[in-house]
Amino acid sequence: MDKILGEGEYEYVAIRAWKKTRDALKLLASLRKQSMFECLDELVEKELQEAMAREAKQYTEKEQ
Repeated sequence: MDKILGEGEYEYVAIRAWKKTRDALKLLASLRKQSMFECLDELVEKELQEAMAREAKQYTEKEQ
């Protein structure tokens, strides 16, 4: 069973997760020779396209 965390603990977990995400984004950006913002923009665009494709597939399956 999941432990219920207090508000401060959730904040701590969120901050740690953000720092790890930021560090990974910095590394990916440096490998791609891009700014962090360019890299993030590409990742968000890719995720958006994938989400739209999933939604379209689900809609098509419901219609059949």
